[in-house]
Amino acid sequence: MNYVGIIIISVSICIELVGGFFARSSRDGNWKTKSHLDITATGTVRAIIKYIKANKGVGSIEDFFSDDPNGQQRMMQKVHALRTAVADTQRNKKDTAYIHCHADQIFLSHNFVKSCKQKLIARKDDLNEFIIQLGECLYTIQSFYSNTNWVEMYGGVAYEDFGINDLMDVAALEEDTCLDNADYNSQCKNNIKVHGKLTSGYHQGRGNTKPAKAIGSSTGKCSHGGPDDDSRKLVARCGINKDSITPEWSPHSHLHKHAYTSAVQATENFLVANGQ
Repeated sequence: MNYVGIIIISVSICIELVGGFFARSSRDGNWKTKSHLDITATGTVRAIIKYIKANKGVGSIEDFFSDDPNGQQRMMQKVHALRTAVADTQRNKKDTAYIHCHADQIFLSHNFVKSCKQKLIARKDDLNEFIIQLGECLYTIQSFYSNTNWVEMYGGVAYEDFGINDLMDVAALEEDTCLDNADYNSQCKNNIKVHGKLTSGYHQGRGNTKPAKAIGSSTGKCSHGGPDDDSRKLVARCGINKDSITPEWSPHSHLHKHAYTSAVQATENFLVANGQ
C-alpha cells in the first residue's frame, strides 16, 4: 500500500470514529522564502489529489468530500499535523547530521529514507507515531535539495533514485569540495569544486565538525553557510545552502526556487510512491 493510501485510510478511520528550508517561518524576513511547512503542504495536497484522481474517479479534494465537508476539514487537520511533524524534526534531530543531509553524510541519508517504508508500515496502526515518522522521512527528503549540490548540477527536478535505488557517487571524506571565498556573509556562486558527484555542507554544532584546513588554503570542505553556522568562517569559507531567498542567510539563495520546486516534487513522489 502506498503512503497516501495509508494517510487516506487513517483519515477515513478518524471520520468514522467521530461520525501534513526554514522549519516554520522565513527567518530572513522575506515572504518569498519557502519553508518546510510550505513544501510539505504543497507536496502533500498534490499527492492527495493525484491519489483521489487515480483511485476515486474525481478530480479534486472538494469533489471527493462534496457530501462530507467535516471529513475534508479533518483531513486537512492531518495535513497540518504532518507539516508540524516535518518542521519539528529540524529541532528534535538537530545533532543528527545525516537527517539534514549535512557533512557529506548523504549515503546515510539515502539509507535512512530507504528504511522509511518499513518504519511507516510498522506504525500504521498508531496514527500519531505514523505522522511523526513520516515527518522525519519527508524532512530528510526535502533537506536533500537545499543542503546538497543536486540542484546546482540538475536544477529544479527531483532525484528519483534518492532513498529508493542506488545512490550516485558522493564526495570522499578526504576530498576538498568547495573553493574558499573570503566574503562568507554573502552570496557565493560557483564555489563548488566537485562535479558529477554529490556533496553537502558542514554545519558547525549540528553533530559534525568541519575538517581543518590551513589558513590560506584555496579549497576545503563546503559549509552550510548562514549566520548560525560558524563553519562558514573556516576554509573553504562561505557555504552552499539554498534555505532562503536572502544571500546573508543562504549563500546559494539564487537557487532557492529550484530547491523548493524539486523538494515539492520529491515530497509528492514519496507519498504517492509510484508503486515502489
